[in-house]
Amino acid sequence: MFAENQRDRQAVGLTIALAAIGVASLELAVCGMTHSTALALLRAGGLVAVMLAAFALLGRGRSDRGRLPTRRETIALLVLAALPLAWHPARIAVLGGGVMLETMLLEGLRNLGLGLAALSRKPMAGRLAAVVALFGVLVGSSLVESQAMTVMAGAFAVIGAGWLLTGYWLGLPTGRVSEGRPPLAGAAVALGVVAAMLAIATVGPTTAATALAGLFPSSGGTDWSDPEARSGVGDGPNEVDARDSADSVGFSQSEVYLETDQPSLYDAFSETFGEPIKKTQEKAIALGPTEIQERREHPSEDHRAGREFSTHRKPPGPRDPPGADADSLLYVRGRAPAHLRLVAYDTFDGASWVVGPPSPSDARLQGEGPDSPWLRVEMLARPYLSGQVRHRVKVGLLETASIPSPAHLERFRVGSVNRVDFYEWAQPGVLRMRGRTIPPGTVIDTEARSPLPESLRRLTFPERPGDAFLRYRQTPEGPPALLRLASEWSAGVPRGWQQVEAVVSQLRGHCTFDRAATPPEDCPDVMAHFLVNTRRGPDYLFATAAALMLRSLGYPTRVVGGLYVDPRRYDPVARHVAVASGDAHLWVEVQVPGGDWVAVEPTPGFDLMPPVRSPLDRVLAGIALAGSWAARNVAGLAMATIGIGLLVWRRREVLDRAWTLAWCLATQAGAPSQAVLATLRLVERRASLAGRARTIGETPSQWCGGIVASAPDHLGVDLQALVRLAQWSAYAPVPLPVDVNCRALCRRVVRGWTLRTFRAIASPDHLTRELAS
Repeated sequence: MFAENQRDRQAVGLTIALAAIGVASLELAVCGMTHSTALALLRAGGLVAVMLAAFALLGRGRSDRGRLPTRRETIALLVLAALPLAWHPARIAVLGGGVMLETMLLEGLRNLGLGLAALSRKPMAGRLAAVVALFGVLVGSSLVESQAMTVMAGAFAVIGAGWLLTGYWLGLPTGRVSEGRPPLAGAAVALGVVAAMLAIATVGPTTAATALAGLFPSSGGTDWSDPEARSGVGDGPNEVDARDSADSVGFSQSEVYLETDQPSLYDAFSETFGEPIKKTQEKAIALGPTEIQERREHPSEDHRAGREFSTHRKPPGPRDPPGADADSLLYVRGRAPAHLRLVAYDTFDGASWVVGPPSPSDARLQGEGPDSPWLRVEMLARPYLSGQVRHRVKVGLLETASIPSPAHLERFRVGSVNRVDFYEWAQPGVLRMRGRTIPPGTVIDTEARSPLPESLRRLTFPERPGDAFLRYRQTPEGPPALLRLASEWSAGVPRGWQQVEAVVSQLRGHCTFDRAATPPEDCPDVMAHFLVNTRRGPDYLFATAAALMLRSLGYPTRVVGGLYVDPRRYDPVARHVAVASGDAHLWVEVQVPGGDWVAVEPTPGFDLMPPVRSPLDRVLAGIALAGSWAARNVAGLAMATIGIGLLVWRRREVLDRAWTLAWCLATQAGAPSQAVLATLRLVERRASLAGRARTIGETPSQWCGGIVASAPDHLGVDLQALVRLAQWSAYAPVPLPVDVNCRALCRRVVRGWTLRTFRAIASPDHLTRELAS
């Protein structure tokens, strides 16, 4: 079907087009959800260009050698498919980061499709390339929601129909094939169906689905509906206006209040850390029966309940065994571990942390366009921030107005709400909904930047920050033990991020994490009890001690409360981390020059997310790592360089020795015919290293005649005899004659026709000297 004629070339061209669409679809599936569509298509274009270059090189000066790929070509295809499985683990081991197994498998499938397309002159390779392309389009269509993917799926359908018709036409018997064009009736029907699909995609899925009301339950149809639907016949209950239903995710003002028992952040803190010893009375407000709507799932948050966190608490009660994922507060996809901010405490009175008044933030929200649900956080350039970190958070049972997000937020979206006036800054870096809580089921996508420790260490911290940051440096009269430990742990360490890291590291080793080790109710000094007496305690005591120590050294700090995304709770089946009440956590953030807040983790057993480096930072880090390794191993590196230089210089001799050793092992046992053929292969390889290789289309006899013409007679006789025996071994129906000592002949040829002999043939004067030596 793919022979070299005009229609066969058309079939090959259609196969390459299908492969290009499949590669672009897989790139959108692999790269499009974490990068822009333009970048994914640019990468796909580069890969297709490489494939076309390989296709041209493989077809230069070569005729069709069969319907199936050769053994070497099959091995090359397998290597291409397995390359991502070897490359990504090696890259992660050197540069850090991570990648999903599914991503590696899809990249391997993409490489296999490219290789098969480069070999598409062979019928079987072309058919397999089309199958791989079809799978790539199916994967891309199921994972990617973009107009580009819709266009590629339509193009694949059109080109695929032509590919099938061409294959059928070429498969007809020769006598039934006329010289005219193939019949186009079937093609017209197929193209009509494809045109209808493209028309539906052009007018938009919402308009098209409206005409088929009730038939698409996953799009919010009238006969069935999906509460998470965002387009189609109608938006689902979780996307509509909240004026009439408090169940919805709409963000307009609602007069309907909910009566529920879902946990807030304050409830999670109380369950995890125990109740505060001193409780304040709260005023109750009576609501009329018409203003109350009973519901079992979604609570109404008192936004003031979490504005204070006491360090003097009762021991936590007995914990229930972990329940199902349905009982979780959040479901998080993305890099772990991660710290999701919900509240920031900046004032400490000796017993409790309190959320201070809102302070101005240099970050400003801006939409990315009327049709984009994404909002961008515009702020000053941060030279210590590098690669992007993406998370997808689905709200479970947590009732909060704050948007659970990592630090250094750059872009985010909450459902399809792109109104800037629906959001406000609760504290610097802590974003929340204005006047509403986030309903269960809401999906939040975030893109943040990752700080680099080596860049933070290069920052210059002033001795005394300005008065604008005074409340982040104020401390009550601390216990002498706390001040003494802070002074000891920072002694001899230059001021800056190194000093911050030193204090935090010492604290992690000084005390033991134990959430049940709370101070007694009559304890007069919680910090002294924690740092000196027991040296055990929950994470809020670690955070308080670290914040106060760093404040005593002049660093602005605050204690941040939120949820910890524990990588040990990752569910490989659901591909997310279920965050429960037990993952409530407090940590410390330090204000760096420029006003940004960077997290430190003082509690042992909890870790910060490893830094994510941009491609440029990875290259620079690799160069720096290589430079430091080279500086430590100068002697070994010099010896290795000399050894590699010698190997490169004498590479032909090294290859010749290796091939000769393989020949010795192969000819020790086995039939004489196998020894003859192996000897001829060795001789041809030596000739190739010396520049006298047998060309394509040249028979062994022709090649041997040209070689022996300039060689001594006894060498030529042996080589000609070997060629005759090789032809006998390859083509004769009977074994070699028994009166011929094949092995002795093979040994003479191997000893006589060395690499030096082949080199000397080009210079007759040099040949005599070589033979004499």
